[in-house]
Amino acid sequence: MFNQVDTIETKLSAVDQRREPWIKELIISFDSLTRKLRDYYAKTHEAFVYADGVLLNPWIKAGLFKNPSWKDDTRNWAEEYIGNCRTRYINYYETLTHLIPHSSGIGQKRKHA
Repeated sequence: MFNQVDTIETKLSAVDQRREPWIKELIISFDSLTRKLRDYYAKTHEAFVYADGVLLNPWIKAGLFKNPSWKDDTRNWAEEYIGNCRTRYINYYETLTHLIPHSSGIGQKRKHA
């Protein structure tokens, strides 16, 4: 979401505001939108499902949290989310017994007589 807002703001900033006075109002609206999104994201620090899902996505991983839209905060979101995800794994999942199915013998070569 932040990436899309950043892209639109960049495009709006390139428009001559003297010729298009409505652009200034739109830029102000996008500033308000960005502040509101930051407020909402700040309240989701305990809602780890989204962050863990992003980190476990092989195409995204921590890249989303390293985008410029996350960098003007005082927190390092990528490190924080990675650390929290690792801690949850260690505390809740690492000690579980993994049920690995035993081979049924299918697909094994028979000895030639």
